[in-house]
Amino acid sequence: MNAQVPWELVTPGASATTTMVVSNNGVGSSPTSVPIGPFGPGIFGFNAPSGGIFALAYTFTDSMFAWPTGSVPGLTTHPAAPGSVLIVYATGLGAVTPAPPADGAAAGSVLTRAATPPIVLIGGMSAEVEFAGLTPTFPGVYQLNIVVPPNAPAGSAVPLQVQVGGLTSPATFTIAIGN
Repeated sequence: MNAQVPWELVTPGASATTTMVVSNNGVGSSPTSVPIGPFGPGIFGFNAPSGGIFALAYTFTDSMFAWPTGSVPGLTTHPAAPGSVLIVYATGLGAVTPAPPADGAAAGSVLTRAATPPIVLIGGMSAEVEFAGLTPTFPGVYQLNIVVPPNAPAGSAVPLQVQVGGLTSPATFTIAIGN
């Protein structure tokens, strides 16, 4: 389940605990306490048929997912090359500037950037972040344009992580890097 926390629920930079109820066909769940903080970095992923989780990351030049060749039936995929630009989808990168769109709305034509620049790690190596901000079409989803480091480790399951505000996303989301 994906949900957008209303921007104004917590004062920017502050942490709090709120109560959440999930409704399905008019039936609500038990109230659950949910901690809310300024950051909670995460990468959107795809459960790989062979196991593991592929990061939703595709190459800028040809829009192919940076996953092992032939890893998903029906999709053309290939490893990313060192030096190539990847588009990665993430969440929890915090405040944006200028002010965010209305709750539940996409950024549209307004170019918003993450107020706190994130760090992206590919196989533990820092990648250049060319852009970090809200996507124009998906409410609450961030887009990261990153450059694969020239000396990134090659492999079919190279961890991709995002760091912001002292928090790091799990190393369970992977991409493929070619030579």
